[in-house]
Amino acid sequence: MKLIKHFIFLLLASGAITGCSVHNANEETIAIKAFNNQYVTVPGDTSCIKLVANRPDVGEWETFTISHLEGNTITIKANTNCYVCANYVAGDFLTADKRNASTWETFTLKDLGNNQVAIKASNGKYVSADQNLGYLLIANKEKAGEWEKFTLVKNP
Repeated sequence: MKLIKHFIFLLLASGAITGCSVHNANEETIAIKAFNNQYVTVPGDTSCIKLVANRPDVGEWETFTISHLEGNTITIKANTNCYVCANYVAGDFLTADKRNASTWETFTLKDLGNNQVAIKASNGKYVSADQNLGYLLIANKEKAGEWEKFTLVKNP
């Protein structure tokens, strides 16, 4: 049954089925706090769609909607109404520029305890708020270390 729901969600999200509205009871509004105690944001400047963990407070740009699919699999939608993906074309940086959710726009949460999670992208790599890249989010780590720890703050 979960597989059927996931398949229907992907069909609806891709636009293959039209004329239907989707109400997903498994959606949550969240903010994402990185290891550096800063919130992940999609900057309002439309020329910059890469996610970065550099905001001390939660505002409109730091609010996301996650949809729980099957198991620990989720999609993440930014306040721009675009889905987040590990953009392989852009070097595995996380971007919020996809109007529909498909394979690239799915992530798996790994519970690390202490209210923290690691986020694994569809490329099989963990998402990192890479300190060497100005805390840009990139899915390029084999293992979840310190930079790959996130807290999902519900209803910020």
